[in-house]
Amino acid sequence: MVLRLNTRFIAKECHFIKILLFKNIGDLLFSGCTSLSSIDIPENVTSINYQAFEGSGISSILIPGNITNIEEYAFGKCTQLQEVTIEWETPLSIMETVFSEVDLSLCILKVPQGTLPAYQINNLTF
Repeated sequence: MVLRLNTRFIAKECHFIKILLFKNIGDLLFSGCTSLSSIDIPENVTSINYQAFEGSGISSILIPGNITNIEEYAFGKCTQLQEVTIEWETPLSIMETVFSEVDLSLCILKVPQGTLPAYQINNLTF
């Protein structure tokens, strides 16, 4: 698999990626990568940029607690998405368009134990 992270190019035949070396997942980086099914975002990443995973094939994603920014349409059109695990103790304020065209009623949201009421107050339950 070839990754050139600074040029918005990624091989389309990827199934699982563990991001190791950069702090932002760039605009459109995995957009349209339909063979990508799962991603674990490490602790060094702090931002998921515009349309980073739009239209990709991800079915599950782990978002660590150190993510401080998720831009518009980051997971838009991810119609295979079934499970989102979030490690924020306090819900992050995100735009409604982050999960544009995703049927969140079909997704499982996993949050840290004891934090569900905070997510419900902020309308971040699926």
